Amino acid sequence: MAISTLDTDTRNAALQAANTELNDGAGSNATYEYLVAGGGTVLIAWDLDGAAPFTTAGSTTAGTAELTGEPITATAVATGTAAEYRIKDKDGAIRRSGVLDATLAVTSGSVYNLSATAAMPAS
Repeated sequence: MAISTLDTDTRNAALQAANTELNDGAGSNATYEYLVAGGGTVLIAWDLDGAAPFTTAGSTTAGTAELTGEPITATAVATGTAAEYRIKDKDGAIRRSGVLDATLAVTSGSVYNLSATAAMPAS
């Protein structure tokens, strides 16, 4: 099997297309959530920018993009250890999900900042 490598223009285009999907739906905002392991409990839900959740147009570099308006703040709705994340579009459909680089102890009622980068790998 061959291993493919994407050039920067292709990586940028793919990332911009993926970020456009976050604007699908009739709701006002896409959301970025932290959850406990196994995804059973949402600990924090950040509302993303309603027009452009990730800054990509004209500024995507080497397949990466930053959250628009970061850091974004939200109040935790539950207590637990955040181990996973998911990003939902404006209709609540899960568009991205995964495991966090490091776990985070979350306390209900506390305010948390979110700064994040979306990346499209070269291979």
